[in-house]
Amino acid sequence: MDEKTKEKSLELLKFIEYHYSHLTNDYLSKVKKDGFLEITFGDIKNLDFSVFGDIKNLYIISEVLCKEGLNISIEFDLVNYIPEAFIDKNHPSVDDVVLMSIQGNSIDEILLNVGSILNKIKNQKPRLNISYNINIGQFMFNNEETVELEGKQKDAFDCIFDKGLYDKVSWDEINEKWADTAVGSEEYNNLEIDVSKRSVRGAIKEINKKVEKYILPEKELIGSKDNEYWLQYQVDKGR
Repeated sequence: MDEKTKEKSLELLKFIEYHYSHLTNDYLSKVKKDGFLEITFGDIKNLDFSVFGDIKNLYIISEVLCKEGLNISIEFDLVNYIPEAFIDKNHPSVDDVVLMSIQGNSIDEILLNVGSILNKIKNQKPRLNISYNINIGQFMFNNEETVELEGKQKDAFDCIFDKGLYDKVSWDEINEKWADTAVGSEEYNNLEIDVSKRSVRGAIKEINKKVEKYILPEKELIGSKDNEYWLQYQVDKGR
C-alpha cells in the first residue's frame, strides 16, 4: 500500500471509529436487527475530504479496506448522481441519503474490526521500490517521486550501484572512477588521500540527504564504515 492510499484509508477508519462510538441505543438496536451500519452524507460532514482530494476516491479506499477484511461497500453512484436527486419522504434531506454501508452483527463487532484494521495499516512498513537510471543519474521511488544526481554524486553512486546490495566499495575505487589522481604522480601523498576521502564522504552524505525522506528513519540508502560504502536497499536498474 502506498503512502497516499494509507493516509486516506486511515482517515476513513479513524472517522468510522470515532463517529460510531457515539451512536444512540436506538441505532445500536437497528444495526443489530439489520446486520449492517449505514453511513449517510450527513454522517460524513466531519470527514476531512482534503485528504481524499475527491469524494470518488472513496471507491478506491473501500476496495482497499475490503481486502483488509472490512465488509464495506459504496451504496451511492458518486459518478453519475448527486445526493440532492434522492430526497424523498424517507430521506427528507441530503444528510439522510445513504452513502455506504458496513456489514456486521453489532456496532461493537464492526468497531472491533475497524480498530484491528486501523492498527494493522498504521503499523505497515511503507512499500519502497527504488529504481535508478544509470544513464542520467535519476532515482525513482515507487514509480512516482524522482531525485536527480549530478557530478561526483552520480559517479560515486554508479560505482556503488555496479557492486549491488551490501557489497562494499572502497573510497579509492570511487575516486578512481572520478579520475582525480594528480597528473604525473604514481601514488597519493597523505594530503591527497585525506582530501579524496573527504570528497567521497561528502558525495555520499549528499546522496543520502537527497533521498532521506523516502527512506525509513533508522536507515540510509548508502551505508558507510571506515571509508567503505554499500547499498542498504535493493535498487533496480531503471529505464
